[in-house]
Amino acid sequence: RSTARLRTFLLTVTVVDDIVALGVIAVAYSEHVNGMALLVAVVIFVVGYGVHRLGLRYGPIYFLLALASWLALTRAGIEPVVIGLSFGLITYARPAARTDLERASDLFRLFREQPTPELAREAQVGVARALSPNERLQQLYHPWTSYLIVPLFALANAGLHISGDFLAQAVTSSITWGIVLGYVLGKPVGIVGLA
Repeated sequence: RSTARLRTFLLTVTVVDDIVALGVIAVAYSEHVNGMALLVAVVIFVVGYGVHRLGLRYGPIYFLLALASWLALTRAGIEPVVIGLSFGLITYARPAARTDLERASDLFRLFREQPTPELAREAQVGVARALSPNERLQQLYHPWTSYLIVPLFALANAGLHISGDFLAQAVTSSITWGIVLGYVLGKPVGIVGLA
């Protein structure tokens, strides 16, 4: 319900915040860099970018390329979170192309006239193709990344051994409450201060 300018501003602030945080992670967690493995990771990423520019929309190819470049970056001694950021940056949002929208409308019209499972599937695929890759991937992966992958990543990188006693101590810990207050109050104060 906010204005487009405000939404754009807040999105920019959060994206820049995330990029800086990931950059710090990449630098702080990087060890001795293996130049050849780094070169392999860069080449794989360039191939992924080329595939993207060709307009190929087959997810498993991107997954395999991202996995290969992640392994290469790990071998290079660089925190591989950088490759997730890089692949995310090339997966841009764009408005639906008119031809894609017209094709989706035609497919839906065909389904409405003759509701068969085959035409339902074609209409569903046509509508999905009209969306930008960014929107499709966000819709598909958002619950997994927000509620499972990111928390597991944070816990794994913290190096904590979680047990019942640990969780009981965490609830009363000043560090836990400092983190909670940092996110609940610190983020809004930081954004308002930046504004």
